[in-house]
Amino acid sequence: MGYKKEILLTACLLVVTFIISATTIQLVLASTLEPWQPETMSVNIYQETVLNIRVNCENIVWDTAGVNALSAYHNLYGYWYTHDARDYYYSLGRLDAMNWYSTNFPNPYFDRDDNNGNGYQDEAEITMQAIPENDTVYYARYKFAVTVQYDFSGKIQISDQLSYWGFDPIEWEWGWQSAISRVRGNYNFIYDYPYNLLATRLDYVYSLQTINNNDIATKQILETKSFGSFVEYRAIEVSKDGWKHIEIDAVHKITSVEDFMTYKTLLNDSYMYILDYFATLNSKNSDIVNVMITFNRPISIVEYKELIELGVNVSSFEFRAIDSEGMKHTIGGSPKYNKRTLSIEEQFQIVNSIVEENCLTPLGITSIEAKVDRSIIMQLNNKSYILLVDIIPAILRMYIESTYNVSDIDVNLNDLYWVAEDLGII
Repeated sequence: MGYKKEILLTACLLVVTFIISATTIQLVLASTLEPWQPETMSVNIYQETVLNIRVNCENIVWDTAGVNALSAYHNLYGYWYTHDARDYYYSLGRLDAMNWYSTNFPNPYFDRDDNNGNGYQDEAEITMQAIPENDTVYYARYKFAVTVQYDFSGKIQISDQLSYWGFDPIEWEWGWQSAISRVRGNYNFIYDYPYNLLATRLDYVYSLQTINNNDIATKQILETKSFGSFVEYRAIEVSKDGWKHIEIDAVHKITSVEDFMTYKTLLNDSYMYILDYFATLNSKNSDIVNVMITFNRPISIVEYKELIELGVNVSSFEFRAIDSEGMKHTIGGSPKYNKRTLSIEEQFQIVNSIVEENCLTPLGITSIEAKVDRSIIMQLNNKSYILLVDIIPAILRMYIESTYNVSDIDVNLNDLYWVAEDLGII
């Protein structure tokens, strides 16, 4: 028995040594990686109208070393590149990030955040869920609504970060942007701009400031779990001065056509029973649920109208356009614009203006985030142009609400259009 124990102990030591060695190799690799940030980036911030500020980040270019570094960070840690624009004076509530943006990032995921509980989305960010091409010119453009009616001078903070979809706690600490100190390009630059009620366009003035984050809300991880085989999520409680909010960041784990089709079957079958179960636990508005609808092709304004007439209450959408070289561009939009609700025609007018501004060819809407009555989910699944109706946002919201007794909940789960394209499903 003593001999067997010695062999077992030796084997365990070898395993531990291997694990430590592998970890050391990863740390050495990480410490020697080239800078992952873009080599160049230019920023133009201006007052587009008396109702909004526009933030244009142009000429975002990675060289080969930067692309290789991003690829290595993703392979080692699962990190993706995120581009971020934030109202520097967010506690004053003068700017509110809109659900309108545009980018040519591959497989972009857009998100907004209220960082101190004043009711305004002071931050907008786009995560690139793919590795960029080297020496390719990218851009990220945002719109912020102005919430006050007086002249003021403001600042926008532009920064980069490596994100792991909220599963890494470091991602939630302001000031952390990378595993390696920034050594080139724009980093946490602050751009001054004037706002004037009588002006139609006032450009920014550049300055570099010290960042003060004392007013940021407290963030606490509630749970990190898997839902079935194809979704992972993390729930984070955000609180400040009695205000409490829960952010749920979820990500699909789908890598094959078989995964996709199995997931679609689950959504239409057993997951519907789970949704019905949680609906019985949430008596308040339990029939109205959050869904993410992915189409099997870009849909037109006619089909968009058809869905709204059916009872689909659209929160936001993504629109696909292409340039002369076939590069994909994403335009994010919403029925809400500044302080008013747009008609369908007005929504498409804004989309078309962005298309024309960039000399693009419009294709149509690829996905919709919406609220729907549970009774029409089957009707939606039967539409010829709908690939799937993802009810995971509704299930996670109801589960977290019943578990933590908090109704102010935001669920972030991207659509699967790009994934379906990459897998050859559409």
